[in-house]
Amino acid sequence: MGALVHFLSKLFFAADRRNITVPADPKSCLIIRQHNQLGDMLATVPLYRAVKSNYPGICVHVLASPDNFFALNKNRYIDNLFVFDKKQLFSLTYLKKFFGFLRKRYDIVLVPGTVSISFTSCLLAGIAKSEMKIGPLKLNGIENKAEYFFHVPVELDWRQSPKESVYGFVLHVLKPLNPAPVDIHGEITFDETDLKEASEFLHKNNSAKSTIVGFHVGAGKPPNVWKAEKFAAVIKLIEKNFGAFVFLTGSSQDEKQINSVIDFLGREIPVFKNRTIMSLAAVISMTNLFITNDTGIMHVAGATDVAQISLFGPTDPDNWAPPGKNKIIIRKSDNIEDISVEDVFATARNFLTGNGT
Repeated sequence: MGALVHFLSKLFFAADRRNITVPADPKSCLIIRQHNQLGDMLATVPLYRAVKSNYPGICVHVLASPDNFFALNKNRYIDNLFVFDKKQLFSLTYLKKFFGFLRKRYDIVLVPGTVSISFTSCLLAGIAKSEMKIGPLKLNGIENKAEYFFHVPVELDWRQSPKESVYGFVLHVLKPLNPAPVDIHGEITFDETDLKEASEFLHKNNSAKSTIVGFHVGAGKPPNVWKAEKFAAVIKLIEKNFGAFVFLTGSSQDEKQINSVIDFLGREIPVFKNRTIMSLAAVISMTNLFITNDTGIMHVAGATDVAQISLFGPTDPDNWAPPGKNKIIIRKSDNIEDISVEDVFATARNFLTGNGT
């Protein structure tokens, strides 16, 4: 970011750090989380839960982007979800609405950080109206050159707790408020409409089989995708040994991988495709087991109580696997293909026979 931009930003929006006081009974909080992917957004739920539980009656506003806002639709911890769409900034109507949202009076403004620091998020916090803005001073030792937007900048350092889950790490931005501990787990709020959509899919495709197993075979990052041939082999074993109803989940982006799995199966298989995050969580909640690559949908499944197997390659599962007693990860090395069909089927068998953990 150019020196001139920082000079002007500091001139107009730098936080006044004189006489800073922590609000005793905050009534409104703005959380800016506009640059992360689906999984990162879902892993931020403990932060929303923490704000709500520590300050009963507080109104939580979240600013998200067109790429990730849908992860928070219907979320019970969020009172107001605003979509920050850069493409609409040339619209006077949108611009008026956007600045009206930012310039409300917020008791607290939070900018969490996990993987990277977004200058845009920091700038939006600077523009927002509040006397308590908290955001990153440094992230993993890397200086935030935009820390001047915050009344209380916080050093966020995963290196001090390298095995900590992102679900807990995201809470570090609350340190200046001394919050009480909260449960570290994901959560997606779905309603009767979502349950009806999920039920209709299962009723239409399942011929009364009592065991239901879902698979998410795609991933946004190629190194995180287990081979279609191996997924097909596991599906065949589960069907043969447990008489299970098996289906796939995915979107148009997963089409190639889904079709490859179908080709290796040699027949069609039901696909719960291009659905909302809420209806996807609803259908997963109706399964006995869900098996997935390390990707955003892994966190959707992680937000349910369903037994889950997550396949990892280059990503550290200590940091990124969904927490939970019935959430099992399989990782052999940085190469996800080192995971064998037997590795996955043996773990699935433990769950489906009641021996999982």
